[in-house]
This record gives sequence, structure tokens and C-alpha cells, in this order.
Amino acid sequence: MSFNLAYEQENSDRNCCYLGYKFDEKYVKEHFSNEIKKRLVDYAGTKELVRSFDDIVETDFDRSVLEKIVQLDLEKIEIWKIGEAFSEFFLETAFQVRFWHNHLRDLKNPKASPTGADLVGFIDIEGNTLFVFGEVKTSEDERCPPQVVYGRTGLKNQISELKNNKTISNNLIRYLGFKVRDLPKTDPFYMDYHNALRIFIRNRYRIHLFGLLVRDTKCNSKDLESGYNNLKDTTHKDMIIKLIGLYIPIKMEKWEQMIGGVNQ
Repeated sequence: MSFNLAYEQENSDRNCCYLGYKFDEKYVKEHFSNEIKKRLVDYAGTKELVRSFDDIVETDFDRSVLEKIVQLDLEKIEIWKIGEAFSEFFLETAFQVRFWHNHLRDLKNPKASPTGADLVGFIDIEGNTLFVFGEVKTSEDERCPPQVVYGRTGLKNQISELKNNKTISNNLIRYLGFKVRDLPKTDPFYMDYHNALRIFIRNRYRIHLFGLLVRDTKCNSKDLESGYNNLKDTTHKDMIIKLIGLYIPIKMEKWEQMIGGVNQ
């Protein structure tokens, strides 16, 4: 089995829970060198840019120069970026969340951290399409919970902010709106946005939040228990929050090596 559920707890309203998943080493190695690498290096985006400006390319040499100009050329992939990419891949695989836009394309400096939520996408719940907003923390801290759970920029506070601060969700929806406004109305990204926005206008609580903690330590429910306890009785019945621990059986110092290099 590629991964399995190690712990789970859900509140009485069944709209807030925390879950922990353990992964097989083979599964991790396979997807780090394939799906995770693709997200971090954004080969698809490079090809799209080259194709968009193909009219100025006159020779194969011109094409190779253009490819080098627009490709992401990173000397090193930060561990937190790997954690975010793995989290996104996991949500697509396990919860059928749809992510239409690679946020790396919004960064003027590829080494910078994006503003707003780490993950922005869509999910279908009971026949309705909802906005998905997620925060990711990656930690090798042996403590349970690790330090990244606490503080102003910790996972607990970030999820509470997404839950309570409507300005944050409004800004994220505005951001997505500019991404889709010029797309054909038949485009899947446009359709998801249109359907989720219609639901959100009618009910401002109707969103799905994910808080993900990526670890290279042993599985332990205490990592997320306190965060869940802060949310389980204060989350509006129409909002859904899932806190998820992802436990990777390979030390973080080896993650970049497993990906295989950014320019290979």
C-alpha cells in the first residue's frame, strides 16, 4: 500500500477533523522524482512561454536561448517548497482537490515565499464546488507538536486567520478572479471558479480549509491535536477544516537528492 491512515479524529458536526498519514518509502521516491519535481521546476510553464513567443524564434539556437531565459533556474530547492509540492500532490490524490495554477509563476523571485495562502484550489462537496485554501508547514523538529505549529506564523494561527479573517479569503478570491477572467467560459479553471464563487456569494462560510504538517519523524497524533481542539467547537457548521499530518519515512536532508536536481 502506498500510504495509510495512522490516526483520525472528527468533531460532532463532522466538519472539522485531524488525520495522520504514513507513506511507503517506494511511493515517496517514485513521486518525488516525477510529480513533485514537475511542480517545483514547472516544465509545463516553460513550454507554454516558449510556444507563446514562437513567432520570434527563427533557429533552433534561438529556441534554446529562449528556453534558458524563461525556465526556472534554481541553485537549490528549499525543503519547505518540497513540502508544499508534496502536500498539493497528496490533496489531489487523496481528496480530489484541483489546482489549476502553479503559484511559482506569480513570483518575481523564484526563491521568495508567496504571499497569501500556500495552496489555492477547488473541491467538490455534496455536488457543490468550493474554494480550497491551505497552509503547509514542513518540519524535522522531533518535538510533538513541532515549533512550526506555534506563533504568529505557525500553522495554528494561520488556519485560524483563514477561518476568521474574511479579508484574507476575499483577497484570494480576487487573485483567482484575475487568473480566470480572460479564459473561455468552458475552461475547467473558469468553470470551477464560477461555481465556487456562486456558492461563496450566497454563503461566506462555505469554503474548505486544509492545514498540512509535513514531517520526517514518527507518526504522532499530538502534532495536530491541540490545533484541532482550538477549532472543533468554533468552526461554523458550513465551513470545513481538515488538519493533516504527512509522515515521510526519509530524512529531509535527502529530499532534494531524491528529486534529482532542478535542471535535469
